[in-house]
Amino acid sequence: LQDAAPARECLTRHARSGPPEARAAAIEALPRLFGRDDLGPEPAFALVGDLLRDREPAVRAAALSLIHI
Repeated sequence: LQDAAPARECLTRHARSGPPEARAAAIEALPRLFGRDDLGPEPAFALVGDLLRDREPAVRAAALSLIHI
């Protein structure tokens, strides 16, 4: 198995910075990290919370898609 750290760092960095379109695209890949437990519950919760408060509507909408109630 490959080390997930580079992918985790890349996706979380791009989800938090860059153009809104890039952030929204990175958010779409986050469930894979969550599902493989490559990003633990606490950092995942913090990341999604930050993204839900993003200034860009497209980023907030993409983050909202991560929440399953």
